Amino acid sequence: MKYTKKLLSLVLVLVLALALAVPGMAATITITKGNGNAVYYAYKLMEVKSVSGDNYAYEVNDKYVDEIADEAGVALAVAGKHTYSENQAILDYVRGLNDSAEATQEFAANIFDAINGLGHDGRFVANEEGTATFDADAGYWLIVEVKEDGDSFTKVADTLVMMDTTDISIIAKTNTVPTPGKTVEDANGAYQAAIDAAVGTELNYKLSFKLPNSYTAYDEYKVVLTDTMSEGIRPQNGEELAALLASIEVKVGGNKIESGYTVNSATTLENGKLVITIEDLKTVYAAAKPGDEVTATYATKLNSEAVIARGGNSNDFDLDYTNSPDGTGHGDSTPVKVYTFDFNVNKVDAEGEALNGAKFELYKKTTSGYDSLGEIDGTDASSFRWSGLSQGEYKLVETKAPEGYNIIDDIYFEIEATYSGNELTNLDVTNVKCGNDTITNDSFATTINPTGESDASISIDVENLTGLELPSTGGMGTTIVAALVDEHGA
Repeated sequence: MKYTKKLLSLVLVLVLALALAVPGMAATITITKGNGNAVYYAYKLMEVKSVSGDNYAYEVNDKYVDEIADEAGVALAVAGKHTYSENQAILDYVRGLNDSAEATQEFAANIFDAINGLGHDGRFVANEEGTATFDADAGYWLIVEVKEDGDSFTKVADTLVMMDTTDISIIAKTNTVPTPGKTVEDANGAYQAAIDAAVGTELNYKLSFKLPNSYTAYDEYKVVLTDTMSEGIRPQNGEELAALLASIEVKVGGNKIESGYTVNSATTLENGKLVITIEDLKTVYAAAKPGDEVTATYATKLNSEAVIARGGNSNDFDLDYTNSPDGTGHGDSTPVKVYTFDFNVNKVDAEGEALNGAKFELYKKTTSGYDSLGEIDGTDASSFRWSGLSQGEYKLVETKAPEGYNIIDDIYFEIEATYSGNELTNLDVTNVKCGNDTITNDSFATTINPTGESDASISIDVENLTGLELPSTGGMGTTIVAALVDEHGA
């Protein structure tokens, strides 16, 4: 019988069944929730020769002994036969697979690849509801769902289930399918589900999924990646869109592919949708294999339309992929969020009343010093607001005090945010330093989810005191007094 690697269905298919029954008696294997009218082939890898209580003596089926011994790394003295010691060595190898589900699955897949041309030991068919039964002799069985096509057949996928009862019930387990993932790069170069950034910052996004373990069975494999950017993330004009498109990189297994995919950005400026289509990944990158990660990265900016704090600026990713010759599967990723904060200074007098006439400038610390984020003139206002900030160290400088008031000392502070998944869970102001010891961490108020757009995520009341600053003892004042005394001869 010819074996063709052409996937015609995506479902459970490779089951290694351990049927424990007294020799000469049959064990019924029942598969439920599988494909309707699915066809299964059964391969008896081992026979049960004797039973003693809960102990079963297994012997490898000579029909498959060469292939099983080869997979187990056991050298046979005579091809097609095994000695007692060789049989035990094979059993020891198979028993050792219990410690690793991944190794057991690999064993099952490799054995099927090796023996599929030797003819099966049983065939049974599921009903329309996907339930199938098979009366099997006691033994160790490999059961594979196939798609028949004349004299050839197709293995549909690979998975593994172990059973230890006389009558075996198997719930069909869907083969691994591509699961879309979406992340965004943080300030340290790590890709996360949530970060914070200042408005104007370039954001590097990554769309990703892994090829299923049935990938090699497909003749063609199409994928469509649909990315949807919220308004605070999407390009705002043709120039920004062109920069985004130029930044796109598609990789398979870490290897960049230069062509073979298309990008549809017709509605990106309007609704944030960006669609990347690979018509046939097998043609584009022939070396792709199951488990390889497919990624698409691009860069955009957090723009002035960004939502301040609250629910963050989200970005969604949908994946459509081949799951049969006539249809596709679909998956949605968890939205990625970029948060940005604002900082509000309220100028007050000693009684807590609003005080106009000051000027403040806010700075953020960088690797080369402090960069100004802008000065705000409060001649006719008592509130100062800087929007679109990220985590980091800051310095607040009062550049002009209201008339008749003293300028406050510079205030140094750090903004820290904490995330769980893609949700902002905590916002703190720490490491506050100021010459005025009444300015501490507790002077700052923070809110994680402001109720309105103008509400600040971080705020502080800054009090100015009246009066002139006069020299203290030991300063110029002492010198002046001493000079006056000498002049009068006292």
